Amino acid sequence: MGFKGTVMTDWYNQKSLSDPQILMHAGNDLIMPGSTQTKLQKAISDDNLALGDLQRSAERVLNTIMNAYTFAKDNNVKAHSLTPSDVSTIMTDNGQSW
Repeated sequence: MGFKGTVMTDWYNQKSLSDPQILMHAGNDLIMPGSTQTKLQKAISDDNLALGDLQRSAERVLNTIMNAYTFAKDNNVKAHSLTPSDVSTIMTDNGQSW
């Protein structure tokens, strides 16, 4: 579908928290609220989580961070995303309003 962002679970979806390796293989990048760390570590140590799945998730999370306006501004690189304030400024400059 071309989505290039990060996929994150809904908080406290207990059923989904039971198998982090299945979630990551399906394309989920962040399992919130993060209380599955032990299960994720176990999946890695038991070799039940494919390294490629972990790498893809890490890449998508890091790309989301690096494409954020704040990161770009702080590191003097071009931003690939806009803050609501940026959008508002652009719209105002173009004679538009929310």
